[in-house]
Amino acid sequence: MANRVLGEFGEEWCSPCIKMGPVLYQLQKDMKDQFSLLKVDGGIDIDVMKAMKVDALPTFIIYRNGKELWRKQGVVELTELKQKISSYNMIDHVLIKKRVNNL
Repeated sequence: MANRVLGEFGEEWCSPCIKMGPVLYQLQKDMKDQFSLLKVDGGIDIDVMKAMKVDALPTFIIYRNGKELWRKQGVVELTELKQKISSYNMIDHVLIKKRVNNL
């Protein structure tokens, strides 16, 4: 079970989101079992985008215990994502999914 939740808010047509694809793939490969990736499609999950106050794509948010700890809009380097995920303690990702499901 992962310790952290990384929310990725993007869309298929978004050029910066597409650029982040290989970065997220490598992040999952390098840090498997250290975080859960929660992908939110900004074109479909509009209510989730509003609830999380996401107004630009891509946006990345790290959660712990249902609370936002870090947020960044735009392209993020692999090293920064690794550092941020590693720097936070245990996350109860069930609370995040529950919050999204209650929208």
